[in-house]
Amino acid sequence: MVSAKRFYSAGGDIADHIDTYDFPGFGRGYVIAGTTTTAAYGHDVHILRTNSGGSLAASAIFLSNLTQRANHVVPTRDRGFLIVGETQLSGSCDNDEANILV
Repeated sequence: MVSAKRFYSAGGDIADHIDTYDFPGFGRGYVIAGTTTTAAYGHDVHILRTNSGGSLAASAIFLSNLTQRANHVVPTRDRGFLIVGETQLSGSCDNDEANILV
């Protein structure tokens, strides 16, 4: 069976990566990494966690006045998640002002 769920915030959302997790005593589900757009902050990291049925269990948006994007997420053994992406820094010494975000 194929099914679809829609999760969104007040801004425009883009999902870049999805992975499964199975934490003893915590449960299983999916973790989704991506980006949301807000009027006040621009592009920000948006992480969603679902249960095994695909219903939303938790959602977090990491607000910054700089452009940020989560490209990859991996569950860790301590029931956390490692998030990798990119961020733009104002006044950076890099020509493109883009830097790796972990």
